[in-house]
Amino acid sequence: MKIQKNNKPINKKIILAALVALSLLASYFAWTYFSNRDQDLSTNDSSSTGKTDGNKSSSDDSINYEPPTTDQQTTPTESAKTAGNISPKPDLNITISALDVSGDTLRARALITPMAAQGATCKMTLSRTGYTPITRTAGTQNLSSSSTCQGFDENISTLAPGVWTITLQVTSAQSTASTTKEVTL
Repeated sequence: MKIQKNNKPINKKIILAALVALSLLASYFAWTYFSNRDQDLSTNDSSSTGKTDGNKSSSDDSINYEPPTTDQQTTPTESAKTAGNISPKPDLNITISALDVSGDTLRARALITPMAAQGATCKMTLSRTGYTPITRTAGTQNLSSSSTCQGFDENISTLAPGVWTITLQVTSAQSTASTTKEVTL
């Protein structure tokens, strides 16, 4: 019996390219498997104990339920240090943002910067020499970075015509600001 030779030439370049591609693919999968496995193991180790070193927590959002150390008991926190030194809020500024007369109604609006503290109040005073001042109050409404008086709509049909002085004042627990403008009725 005679062994016959295969007359088809085997292309060595194709075989070599296939072997290189397979080895690169195998290396990639091995690297992915072992790098993820190492991360999983380190995560499981630190999360199972909840600690990485001493009393320090493995993540910033976890809570340490262990009793405080003597150092923690004797050292005041930053908030405790500044609790007695409450700095006053920045000065308020009030600006008349709208002032108009429409029919028998005087409309006054004000903008307060920076944002007024919760519970601040606005006061509008209409005054004129020889007449009794008219005073109204309203709350404030906070906006994103400022506040506004909730607005004043005053019936002026009973007021004498002429030049009146309008004063808008905002008062909070820490500060007060006011502004004045003249209006002709």
